[in-house]
Amino acid sequence: MLQCPLDRLKELRESLLDFTTIDDLYTWLDRS
Repeated sequence: MLQCPLDRLKELRESLLDFTTIDDLYTWLDRS
């Protein structure tokens, strides 16, 4: 069963804390 959207958003938000630059974010999104 898929995670509920809010759980997914929380997970994404926590992951974003690891990024230091926008480039890092785009690189991660490309891998997703």
